Amino acid sequence: LGAAQVGKYKAEALKEQLSLDFPHLESVESVAKRFELLEDEQLSALATCDVVLSAGLDISADFSIDEWRFSLEEAPVHVCTWVEALALAGHAVALAGKERLLSGFEPDGAPRFRLVDWGGVRTQFREAGCGSLFQPHSAADLQFTVAMASSLVLRVLTSESTTSCREAWHGDRELVRALGGVPRPDFSTSRSYVAHTWP
Repeated sequence: LGAAQVGKYKAEALKEQLSLDFPHLESVESVAKRFELLEDEQLSALATCDVVLSAGLDISADFSIDEWRFSLEEAPVHVCTWVEALALAGHAVALAGKERLLSGFEPDGAPRFRLVDWGGVRTQFREAGCGSLFQPHSAADLQFTVAMASSLVLRVLTSESTTSCREAWHGDRELVRALGGVPRPDFSTSRSYVAHTWP
């Protein structure tokens, strides 16, 4: 989504964009509600999907999706993606069957496989006026994680990827250091995608 969608609900804006870009799709639906507030009928419809993609949600919403999937006899694959601070590292996981997103996280909600420690470096800022928290990052840096997650969704949809997995984008290690971050040992290369088993 871009400047044309500013001021619109993300779900509705994405529905409109998908309908424009892929007019052959039989149905594109949007619901302007948090996942936790979906009604049983909406959850039943969602359960018939092949893939549920969550991107940019807060961790409680992703864990709600995880709990819902685990309650289903046959659950759609859940592809979950997010970036670490400043979008210099990113992750995408595909969860099939009864695999749990929760198993890859610490009790405090931090991922067990994060790539950068920021210590006391400030990575979140408060927006003047409304008080919303945000993380400044380059749109260019963000696109590497977007591309990785998009590729993973396509591999799931074409059955090229049928088991749970995790992928990571390793951005610029030197920039991480210059900004005060400390790359963890797994962050050994810059500008590369690395595939892992889950968790």
